[in-house]
Amino acid sequence: MASNYAPPGQSQTSRWSIAVTADQGYFNKVAASDGASQLQYPSFAKPRRFPLDRGDLTIGRYSAKRGITPDVDLSGDVADPGVSAQHAKLFAKPDGSWSIMDVGSSNGTFLNGSDEPLAPNVEIQIGDGTYLNIGAWTRLTIHYEG
Repeated sequence: MASNYAPPGQSQTSRWSIAVTADQGYFNKVAASDGASQLQYPSFAKPRRFPLDRGDLTIGRYSAKRGITPDVDLSGDVADPGVSAQHAKLFAKPDGSWSIMDVGSSNGTFLNGSDEPLAPNVEIQIGDGTYLNIGAWTRLTIHYEG
């Protein structure tokens, strides 16, 4: 869904996006420590990209039963079962930057390879190149495309 929206402090020609990929290293770490060894790594998963074209965006998996349709919908061909329906939220800041907040997900949100999940309901500043790991294999990378 294209939009002319520019978060505060950005021109409409500035573009931020979030790339979604499967992360083999993160999956191996989760499988070794979490007992998720019954899952198979989706080596065939295709990268996806979502524009950050609104002030606040939700990240999660679509759930018809719960009536949840996240802006960054991580369901689809290869849905990571460790991603919550309501996992995290992105916020555009007045200076043109972004922040992320885990909204109390079941399996946490990990910033830049950290072994400690973000504290729930606390906004953390992020920028170009910041990556987040969620679920069993999902990696989200923030990109500024000027």
